Amino acid sequence: MKAALGTAGAIMPVSNSDNVFKAYTMKACIPGQASSCGISAAYLAQAGYEGVPLEGDPPEYNAPLRTLSDGAPKLDLAIERLGDEWHCRRVCYKPYPIGHLIIGPVELILGLLKERPIHAADVEKIEIRTYKHAVVRTGKYSTPESTYIDALFSIPFCVAVALIDGQLTPRQLRKARVRDPKVHELASRVVLTEDPEMSRAYPKIWPAEILLQLRGGERITRRVDQVKWSPERLPSWTELVEKFRMLADPLIGPTRAARAVDLIAGFKPSDTLKPLMSLLVAEPRRWTGEERRAASRSGRTVERAPRKTDRTARRGRTGGTSR
Repeated sequence: MKAALGTAGAIMPVSNSDNVFKAYTMKACIPGQASSCGISAAYLAQAGYEGVPLEGDPPEYNAPLRTLSDGAPKLDLAIERLGDEWHCRRVCYKPYPIGHLIIGPVELILGLLKERPIHAADVEKIEIRTYKHAVVRTGKYSTPESTYIDALFSIPFCVAVALIDGQLTPRQLRKARVRDPKVHELASRVVLTEDPEMSRAYPKIWPAEILLQLRGGERITRRVDQVKWSPERLPSWTELVEKFRMLADPLIGPTRAARAVDLIAGFKPSDTLKPLMSLLVAEPRRWTGEERRAASRSGRTVERAPRKTDRTARRGRTGGTSR
């Protein structure tokens, strides 16, 4: 019952985001659920249903928009520029496998590394100024005992591992990197500060500024307002393909990944997704003998991937192919 109630709280259209930045198995504040309600409402209205007043009925006015707010919701926002402005098109993409609040500082660090090499041992301190939401939600420090969820929602960890590795991909969130004390030692030298002006500008822009203080006395400052792959800096098709190939090649192989890209690029409104979905199924893993024995000792079940030689062996035993 507790799990069911928690799940309901995570997927309800008015779910808050308090739990998003913690290591729960569900992510709250899911806009898809609200979108589903909107589509259902549109079809019901088209069918002739009139619904109820948004503000409720007098004298209580106990409508959801009032009871779930501070009592004075801005009802005009519900229909503002309706039919003219499509917020669903203001999509943010993720250039790195981290929270959007962290993209700015990581982008600045990786940009610096393209300009010149910077070694962790030479860094005395990294000061980051950004808006309040980013500091409160992702300004936490992680430890070698942290989960990868804690790490990907930590500005200090993400900035540190990006500076050391020169990249931020799923590999930087694997157990070995999350447990590396050297990463956390550098992360401890990251200092976050809220900038009131940046807080006022958020969420229209997601500003961030970094100041690297090197041990030799040099100070390097960089700032970004419109972060990478935000609605104002959308990725190119080539960049999206590069990210897809980085993630898909190890799972479905380069050939199938390339075919999937070609299919997506040539999609027409009348096409079905079936050919694409068949390409996106991961190849069964081929376990080595030692991996099978280790899994057996630990009680895990290993599904055996089919081999081409199996069919040949069966043919040999039966004296030919079956008809």
